[in-house]
Amino acid sequence: MLRFSGILALGLAAALLAGLPAFCAPRLQEGRIDLSEGLSFEKYITTGSGAQLGSALERVSSTSLSEPFAGFVKGIRTPLVLVAFTDISCPDCARTIPFVHAATLANPLVRAVYFKRDDAARQFMRAQTGKASVPTIFVTDETGALVGGVYVEYPRKVQALIDASVSDDETAGHRKDLRSGLYDDEIESDLRELIEGAIANLGAR
Repeated sequence: MLRFSGILALGLAAALLAGLPAFCAPRLQEGRIDLSEGLSFEKYITTGSGAQLGSALERVSSTSLSEPFAGFVKGIRTPLVLVAFTDISCPDCARTIPFVHAATLANPLVRAVYFKRDDAARQFMRAQTGKASVPTIFVTDETGALVGGVYVEYPRKVQALIDASVSDDETAGHRKDLRSGLYDDEIESDLRELIEGAIANLGAR
């Protein structure tokens, strides 16, 4: 299993000393996202404070990849960028984003760029997916060109359960299950499918 250490969490917390960075609005020109306007994970994590930061660091330090998913990521031979639209205060992001970050630690050919949920990001996501929910994750090549599908908010299995819910309490229950880690395997599965699709598209060029 691939596991983060407490040393990493302390290092990320120390990054707060550099001050809180500002997010830029994402731009898409000719099918390419301007990756230079996003943030690294270390800078993204500093957008939290207090309880939010503590919760995020705890989630990062306790996240582990399953052996099959870790093996898949380590076997990637094509440079890829995971572009994540997220928010440090979002509990669903707190469950998913650590897997994105873990993938970048498992293979240097996989990197991630983060954009915070703001009005510009909402407009961008809605234009691309029809929704403005986070987390929303795209895959691009190193130039920012979109090369795959998209992961929006929940794994497909959880989204199907929510769509079939007959009450607010039932919907809340499914979300609670996701946030507790019950569907971590589904998160990995959907992220793997997303990456596999991007690799296939790149290979077809």
